[in-house]
Formats: sequence, C-alpha cells, structure tokens
Amino acid sequence: MAKYKLRNNITYALDGTTVQSTSEDILDTELKTSIPKDPANADYVEYLKWLNGEDPYTEKGTPEAAD
Repeated sequence: MAKYKLRNNITYALDGTTVQSTSEDILDTELKTSIPKDPANADYVEYLKWLNGEDPYTEKGTPEAAD
C-alpha cells in the first residue's frame, strides 16, 4: 500500500442522482487524514516533496490511484 491515495469526492444534489460537484483530495493512508490540494497546506507541500522525490528521507513515490 502506498503512503498516499488519491480520492475523488462527489457531491450530489438533493435528488440523490444529479452530480452537483466533484473534487479530488489525497488520503494519507498511514495517518488516515485527508489532505486538500492547497499549496498553503503543510501536509500538501510534504506530499508534493514525496511525489517529486524531494524528501531526503524517502524515495520518490507514486500515490495509489483513486477508486
């Protein structure tokens, strides 16, 4: 299992079938926390370093694909 997993989030209208909006975030699979795609978020910056191989303590990573 990868340290991070991409997630697709769907919000439905009140009728329960019409997709009102979609968004993507990242799940930290070790801490079980959601990370928004926000460059001001420290966890997202850490994720980008991991993704690009810029973290000196870990190898370059590949997140698990969204379901």
